[in-house]
Amino acid sequence: MRIVGHGRPGTQTDGWRYDYDARLARRWPNGFDQIPSLVGTVIRVNPHGPAEAGYVASFIAVKQP
Repeated sequence: MRIVGHGRPGTQTDGWRYDYDARLARRWPNGFDQIPSLVGTVIRVNPHGPAEAGYVASFIAVKQP
């Protein structure tokens, strides 16, 4: 999946943009109590303040009960 995150107009995040790329984490055939999650990377597309564009980080999003 791909997600584009934009800052909210009129707030400190106005003009921000982050692009996310994620996939469902593997579910092991013999595993139990596995919680659905997404694993992926995110890149800062637009600079803001001292933060430069191009910074990349990993992320994990876990479904809450």
